[in-house]
Amino acid sequence: MSEPLPDDHEEKWTYKKHTRSKHDVLHYYLKVWTSIVSDSRYSLRVFDCFAGRGDYYDSDGASPKKLNNISTEAQYPGSPQIILDAVSEHDDKFRSAECYFMEPADENRRDLEQNLAATDYPSNVNPHIKNGRFPDDVLDIVSDSGGRAGFALFFIDPFNIKFLDYDTIIDISSTDRFDCLITLMTGQLIRWQDSGSHQQGYENLYGLSDWKERLETFTPEDISTREAEFYCRRLEENGPENTLAYMTTEGDSKRLKYHQVFTSNAGEGLEAMKESMTRCGSDFTLAYAPKRAEISHSQQTLTGGEYMTEEERAKSWILSRFASEQITFDDLVKKAIAERRYADSLRQHYRQYLIELHNEGEITIPQRERGNSPLKENYLILFPESQ
Repeated sequence: MSEPLPDDHEEKWTYKKHTRSKHDVLHYYLKVWTSIVSDSRYSLRVFDCFAGRGDYYDSDGASPKKLNNISTEAQYPGSPQIILDAVSEHDDKFRSAECYFMEPADENRRDLEQNLAATDYPSNVNPHIKNGRFPDDVLDIVSDSGGRAGFALFFIDPFNIKFLDYDTIIDISSTDRFDCLITLMTGQLIRWQDSGSHQQGYENLYGLSDWKERLETFTPEDISTREAEFYCRRLEENGPENTLAYMTTEGDSKRLKYHQVFTSNAGEGLEAMKESMTRCGSDFTLAYAPKRAEISHSQQTLTGGEYMTEEERAKSWILSRFASEQITFDDLVKKAIAERRYADSLRQHYRQYLIELHNEGEITIPQRERGNSPLKENYLILFPESQ
């Protein structure tokens, strides 16, 4: 077996289509997250736990993410510039954004220092390059940067699953107001499950000595691979309140590369990330399951010999889930996002579904007149008893 390539090897720094899709999701969510949690009295923190060198040597045909809020000389900007650009869009809303870039490889770190030195960003956006390795040093960096107070986002994007230490990620993701976006190398998980030399790595990832027995009896819901959903359930057992996982394929093929796993303790975070992955899912190779029918095995539901669309499934679910209840539109959407996490519908879709159900006489919205009047977040929705 050949030795793994070092972290600064040129082959590891080719800009690929799945890299671009990952950057799209990170950038979109960070802009939304920054807008939601910003307060002019406080600082925000972002931790890029595998920051890399801040540029790529070459591309396999993927175009780099366009940056609108900073300038950089990097031809293929890496995650540090993606982060700096995203938070800079709302630099008027926070006191400062403290961005911590962890990179233990000396050559990569020197390249990153040079790339960020040639990057312009707002004065209250502050990059901090750290000679640190995840997971060994991240908790010390968190402590030194302000501890567990305030909002923080962790981008955890390793080359190998061996770095995804369960206890460390549980420690971070269970902290209130801390979100994580994790690259789970699902292809590796599937490939090496029966390899004796990899068993310790699996125990470390799942936090279980009997992980294989539990995985073999685990039945996934709507996600395309059981490993990703099993990992999400393991995180929820001891850590974050909410998780979400989306597949990314390799290049233009349908071959599984990895999943992006999101964790949050806030429903708003879950909704924002779902919107991020949905909006970014139609480009490049981010395979948000309902947008990729050939990957999803729940794209459509067969009922009475006919396939139901997502709209039909959503309306049916709404009427049965909330039968006899009274609930505001905002609370209904939060429950729908949490309970139908892999469905295609977003807030604007649920708004339209409910307006149509109201106009059809299936539900009652007393504060809304018939016609084109909007459905506001605080409007109460009255559901009849189930038939």
